[in-house]
Amino acid sequence: MITVLANDPGTKNYGFAVVSLKKEGSKIKYRLHKTGKLTKTADIKNKDLQKELRAYLKELKIHTRGHKITHVVAERYMTRGIKGPLVESVNMMLGGMHVTYKQPIHIMPAAVWKNRANKFFDLKAFYKEIRVEAHEADATFMAFYTAEKIWGVDIMDRFAKPKELRRLRERIEGCTLSPLKKPKRVKKVVKKKRKG
Repeated sequence: MITVLANDPGTKNYGFAVVSLKKEGSKIKYRLHKTGKLTKTADIKNKDLQKELRAYLKELKIHTRGHKITHVVAERYMTRGIKGPLVESVNMMLGGMHVTYKQPIHIMPAAVWKNRANKFFDLKAFYKEIRVEAHEADATFMAFYTAEKIWGVDIMDRFAKPKELRRLRERIEGCTLSPLKKPKRVKKVVKKKRKG
């Protein structure tokens, strides 16, 4: 069994997930312990960066307490034309993570795991349906992708089945530490009565 701390970092929106996965023959079972958004992040523009980094790392440790984390994964922050200090702030947090955790740490571009997910289901459609921030869902999928790479098995392919994807959505919504967004209203289709 492995337990992954997965991170989708940002200074305002930092999603995380703690996911355990167990390999039984060719089957993979998973358990979502929690997902959420960190309230403490570090911004290079602020004067007391060291204090912010300590608070950020302390909050991460609080969320992983009681879980035997075996692997840590985080998304690299790629510029994609974005200017400013955001990339540097995220890199400072990733650096802090590297010197805090003894477990193996995998840093990956978003495209790597997103391309894998989109092979089996529409990720953007999933974001519209789920009642948590996309960053929490992203962290969860990164944990699955990490397990795929560690064990050399397929996990994401199960979410090609609508039932499995719906079950995952319900599990994420059930373990999030964030308040759930209001469900989207379904438009009612009114049928016109035929004359005559």
